[in-house]
Amino acid sequence: MLRSSKAILEQQTNHARIRAARDRILAGRPERSNGALTIVALAVEVGVPRDGRWPATFIRR
Repeated sequence: MLRSSKAILEQQTNHARIRAARDRILAGRPERSNGALTIVALAVEVGVPRDGRWPATFIRR
């Protein structure tokens, strides 16, 4: 299945947001969450619902 360039760009943007939020939390500089090392804090930091789709590779790094 081929994905559209719009879908690919959206995924890359989402991954960048997740990485940035993860990095802020790990650096002790959260902007939106309490900075806890939890998926809930990461979701708040990214600005997505907790039950959103999370690429496992970003959570494990």
